[in-house]
Amino acid sequence: LSHDPICAPALPPRPPPPPAPAGEPYVRGRGLGYLDDAVLWAEEEGLTVVLDLHGAPGSQNGEQTSGLEYPDWDPSHFDADAAVWTVETVAARFSNRSCIVAFELLNEPRLGTTALLEYYRRGSEAVRRHMPPERVAVVINLYFFQHMATQAWASFDWRMPARRHPNLVYDLHTYTCFLERGRGNDASLPLWLYTGPLVELYAALLSITVRPAFAGEWSLCLPWYGAAAATFRAMNPPEQRALRTGFASRQADALTRGDRLGGHFWTWKA
Repeated sequence: LSHDPICAPALPPRPPPPPAPAGEPYVRGRGLGYLDDAVLWAEEEGLTVVLDLHGAPGSQNGEQTSGLEYPDWDPSHFDADAAVWTVETVAARFSNRSCIVAFELLNEPRLGTTALLEYYRRGSEAVRRHMPPERVAVVINLYFFQHMATQAWASFDWRMPARRHPNLVYDLHTYTCFLERGRGNDASLPLWLYTGPLVELYAALLSITVRPAFAGEWSLCLPWYGAAAATFRAMNPPEQRALRTGFASRQADALTRGDRLGGHFWTWKA
């Protein structure tokens, strides 16, 4: 693992900013202690670590990926001040840990570009007060692929120029399985498309982001709906194993090809 660009662990810090708003999914207690343990273990085993703010105060998307589902969530619920406080608290705590190579400021945000730009500027400055660009990258997650145009190209690339924000990189999540989920059982794309051409297409996006980019999350999840799911269910177990093995190999190869920075295999059961 210590020599594999696919397998560096990403650790989601969720320390509670004071005071924690009522209803927030933060657990007071040993939260930072668990991060201490994980970072120490990574150093002992020669692993590199990406810290990633997965659950922001107020939520950044209202989805379970932020720690709690909010049926009536609105972007105004996102608490940028508390999120910056959280980022700086963690950056200061681990400022001297050599295994940490990047700090991702926010996971899968559903926020407007203007609000994100202001938060990313502040969050980047908070990290840089404790972690130098020569050693630690600051990471911005482009949640949807269209954000490459509407956020990265249209705003972040020129409003956060490299001369003022060195070693800032992008993160894309390359899940092919979600492409047609909105259509449910009416989805008609064939299984071979998800495990072959879409792998190449999604990985190719890492090469056109202007800044360096990696796949912050990828997996072996296949569509559980529509024609693709029916095809997979019709296979016998050896055929299913062979398909997943090939799916894994193609992704690992595509994500590390050329100037692409690899990625993180998402092993958490969400």
